[in-house]
Amino acid sequence: MSSFWDHLHISKWNELSINERREALQQLENHYAELQGREPCPIKPTTNPKVLGQYDYSEEIIYLNEQRLLANDKCYEAVNTILHEGRHAYQDYVIGELEGQAVEDEISKWKKNFIGGYLKKEPEYWLQSIEADANQYAFSETDKIYSKLAELHGENKGYLEYKQKWDLHFLRKEKEAISIYGENYLQIIEDKVNKKDELYTEVGRAFDYGVASLLNDRIEEFIHGNYDKDPSLASFQEYLQQFLSEKGQTLDQYLAETAKERELEKGRDQEEKQPREKEDQAYEMLNGFANPAPSISQHQSSARPQGTFVDKLAQTYHRLSQALKDVYRLGLGDKLNELKEKVKQFNGLTQKTFQKEYPDLKLKPFKLDSSKVAIHIMQHNEQTGHKLEPEQFKSIGLKQAEINQVVDNGKEQDLVR
Repeated sequence: MSSFWDHLHISKWNELSINERREALQQLENHYAELQGREPCPIKPTTNPKVLGQYDYSEEIIYLNEQRLLANDKCYEAVNTILHEGRHAYQDYVIGELEGQAVEDEISKWKKNFIGGYLKKEPEYWLQSIEADANQYAFSETDKIYSKLAELHGENKGYLEYKQKWDLHFLRKEKEAISIYGENYLQIIEDKVNKKDELYTEVGRAFDYGVASLLNDRIEEFIHGNYDKDPSLASFQEYLQQFLSEKGQTLDQYLAETAKERELEKGRDQEEKQPREKEDQAYEMLNGFANPAPSISQHQSSARPQGTFVDKLAQTYHRLSQALKDVYRLGLGDKLNELKEKVKQFNGLTQKTFQKEYPDLKLKPFKLDSSKVAIHIMQHNEQTGHKLEPEQFKSIGLKQAEINQVVDNGKEQDLVR
């Protein structure tokens, strides 16, 4: 062992600046990413005090609470956190690579658990498949690293106590689960994961997946209360209506509030020194959508000095996506219905355009996520001068789940809101 490995021992760690510690951890992530056959994730700081570390699957970034992990001598805790979050990046990579293929039982569990079936409640949180796997892997690798470093530099002060503390923690969570569910606790937790994933998917199809994401906590609460029953979409809608009634909110108000809370949790907009200015900018952006996308006649025009029709669709998609985020984040409920209508018009136009390019494909009704996928395919066709066949869509980085948002393969029945 040499190079950055030595920096992970307390004898060297204490001599490093914050920037040098961050660089050592980035090299650790780069090393394990190479071993796992995936691209390394950049490590970025988070100011969220509730987060020690977090893998953001949408950005493929590992966020690290530098205040808690880099500003002290607990180098082993920072190492373990990077290995844990890097394992989540590996899980994400494997799920994406094997999308649509027959997969091992464990990877199948990861897929259901990764987004839709993810559980936050304890003790389930610690015992669900992706967290149990990430913890087992991270602690096993951390132990190997510090065993080797101990041979070179002596025992790392505090590591043994750290390991014992976590061993005791996991044992307590297991006993807690047994006291609640009995010896069959792992099967019950897996059942909850599966049912939450199924309901999350149903909500995503009936509304859209952005709404499902914002309703995630409500979906989980509903599953915990009804896992031994049949947690159907209709039953969830009844629960949600009662929940909103007790809060005195409409669904749109609740979604806006939740979106804003999430932005704050990410450490963004914590100060918001000029809220009125941001609100004015959001209104200004929304008012610019009188015509949310160019017309079909523009598509047939030969002169396109500002980009092709598909380029304009892409630009409109980005403007509409940002506008929706601003509406929910700033609570501009009075603009929501107007914006939803423009999104509906845009999705209809994108679907017609894509259908014209692929007349033999049976398409699902487009939502904003569907439009994004279709635009990506059409842009590739324009830029390369070669039209992809449907079976080639994955060759440009699309996952099967994304393709399924566009193409109706007859295996699923779409739900209508």
